[in-house]
Amino acid sequence: MADSPTGAPSPDTDASGKKSRVDGSRQSGRVTFPNSAKSGSNKSVLSDDMVPQGNPSRCLRGRHICPRDKERQRKKQERLKQRELKVHEKTTYASKVNFRAASMIRPADSDEDGEAEDSDKAVAVKDDPQFTIAVTRDRHVEKESLAEYIQKKREMFLVQYSLGVKRDEIRKLEEIAQAEEKIRTGRVILRRRCQYAVREAENETKAKLEKSPRNKESECRHNDNKIRDL
Repeated sequence: MADSPTGAPSPDTDASGKKSRVDGSRQSGRVTFPNSAKSGSNKSVLSDDMVPQGNPSRCLRGRHICPRDKERQRKKQERLKQRELKVHEKTTYASKVNFRAASMIRPADSDEDGEAEDSDKAVAVKDDPQFTIAVTRDRHVEKESLAEYIQKKREMFLVQYSLGVKRDEIRKLEEIAQAEEKIRTGRVILRRRCQYAVREAENETKAKLEKSPRNKESECRHNDNKIRDL
């Protein structure tokens, strides 16, 4: 179709131009708008400096955006490994937490802290499931029925109860002995104080008796002097 004498673009060329602009904007990621009827220019509203290069919302394949994927994969491998183990070889959540807390304890600097460190290491070794497995792996475990288990638990309870009763009796006897010792000490102190008071009283009476004849003699002399004066 030939162009019109006025110079206006044909509908086919207009549609092809719009399609090419849309395809170009999709490939480049830039936002373009149709040409203005007044200006008739083919320039985009946004400049090249303002438009980012590439699509910013595309997914970056081959890169781990979220680190939780590795954590999920590691936990999945641990679960699969736990399924393959036997019952006595499996670990519980509490043992894992205790082992993790013991491993996070920092080493001490002073000598006193060194002893605490040794005790912490002992606790960590005690809570280590691998150490427990290695110790109890070759141990012979006898099978017992439910009645035997209940009987053993009952005997253990009776032994613990008797030990508790004996401890209470020992504590009561110690308290009674301490009270008797205090009473005995108080009696000794009271006896000493009484003896001291008796001695003081005797000394005072002796002093008074010694003073009384002297006073009588002085009174007699005073009376004699008065009589002589008369």
